[in-house]
Amino acid sequence: MVSSGGALPPSAPPFRPPSPPSSYEFDITLLFGVLLALVAASGIGMAMVIQRHGLIHGNCRTWFMGLVLYGISNGLQAASLTVGPLFLLGGVFTLLLVFNLVFARIILREEATIFKLSGAVVMIGGVAMSVNAAPDAQTEFSGQEIDARASSFKGAFWLIFLTLMLFASIAAMVMFERQYPAALSVSPAEAGHHSPRTPRLPVVDSHSPSPYLPSRRLNNCMAVVYPVSLGLDEGWAQLSLRTWLVMVTNSSENNATVDHWAFYTFSFIWVISSLATVPYMRVVFRRYETTMALPIEYGTVFMANIGSGLLFFDETKKMADWQLANVLVSTVIVLGGMVIGQLDRCRAKREPARPTRTCNAPRNDLTC
Repeated sequence: MVSSGGALPPSAPPFRPPSPPSSYEFDITLLFGVLLALVAASGIGMAMVIQRHGLIHGNCRTWFMGLVLYGISNGLQAASLTVGPLFLLGGVFTLLLVFNLVFARIILREEATIFKLSGAVVMIGGVAMSVNAAPDAQTEFSGQEIDARASSFKGAFWLIFLTLMLFASIAAMVMFERQYPAALSVSPAEAGHHSPRTPRLPVVDSHSPSPYLPSRRLNNCMAVVYPVSLGLDEGWAQLSLRTWLVMVTNSSENNATVDHWAFYTFSFIWVISSLATVPYMRVVFRRYETTMALPIEYGTVFMANIGSGLLFFDETKKMADWQLANVLVSTVIVLGGMVIGQLDRCRAKREPARPTRTCNAPRNDLTC
């Protein structure tokens, strides 16, 4: 009841449940992206093992099955790249090293040495540091914004550097393939439990009597160059894919057009670099064990993602000083893990060269 002389009391607003904080929505979305990246990582780890199994046993069907699984897993990874920072989800994806160690041990009987295990653990520690320092990254860019990033000093420097490193490694691989074809026998120390058709190069003394056998030092050097080159190609693929996806997301969210040179250019680069991984993996994993090559490959991908995130997408704008320091230290740790994982090569004993052939195919024939 209202008194005759009093004013009407203000009406109470209708009851509404409190809306969830924006950080809750962000965390759920980011968690979904991390889960997608983990599933993709396990798929890639298995795909590499299946492909190598098909290559060393001359089974093209098995190799193709691994290639299909690789494509599906990369599709899942592509979906994860739209919901968070590039180097965060790329870092989570590096956990495929753990899956690969397990699958390679079970299926390929590749030895899981203390150095391989230690290197993987160190790399995972570096990845964990990068996850802890992840900023709230922008996941939508217009064509004009990508144009501005590519025209900036940091963005242009990174694109040129990544391209030069990739083509320099390709040139080194081409010269090595011409001089030392992969259809030669392997030493017992390198062969392990593999089929005698394994086409990897032998570990030989520095003065080899055969012109088709590299020195131990050169072979160990190329054992790093090959997966690094593959990692650089995949780094370009992930950079161009992320660029393409953020422009598509911006277009769908804001009803904007994607008719911009950056959209078509990065789409073309993504297609070319993605298709290039097929012959790339075939060459790399015919020569080297997955447990030796994969840490280098995806360590390179991780560092390429770091560079792309910090320099091209300029994610430092949303990072505190401690976050940037964390990311840089994590990069050094991942690099250290890559080095630790390769220490088995330094401990390998020298063995006499075995210049006999193990394949009746022509020397330059790399078919199954």
